[in-house]
Amino acid sequence: MSKQTMTNGIVDFVFLLAVAVLFLHGYNSYRNQQEHTSERVIAVNFWNPSHSLLLFDSTQQLPFDSSTGTFKKIYLNGIERSDSLKMIEIKEALLNFNAKKEEGPGVQIVFGDSSKYSDFIKVLDYCSKEDIRQYSPYKNTIWIPAKQNLIK
Repeated sequence: MSKQTMTNGIVDFVFLLAVAVLFLHGYNSYRNQQEHTSERVIAVNFWNPSHSLLLFDSTQQLPFDSSTGTFKKIYLNGIERSDSLKMIEIKEALLNFNAKKEEGPGVQIVFGDSSKYSDFIKVLDYCSKEDIRQYSPYKNTIWIPAKQNLIK
């Protein structure tokens, strides 16, 4: 074999290898894109009572005041054993929203000083999984109103 034929063979092999790698990369990217099309961003509405008068007119009730009723309070205190039971209670409350079993105005989840950040993320994850459309964190509390989250 001549030197020119050997060089052309190496160039052809490298070119075919590059095309194959490019094809595999494109296919893998397309497959990963198809797997993640159902993922969405979690929308969180932050609420601050000092700014609530700017957001609502005087004829509309504020969503989280005493005139709307007593929210079911669930306290997470950072003790793993009791918090795991309370997480089950939160899941059941969110399932009741989707089953149209309204239990009062909603749920108020209060995070104690010793509670874990992972519990906050779990509550947001539960809201996302149960298609809860409206929930508002404020300071160490998440308010989840029942009426706005019932499936219509």
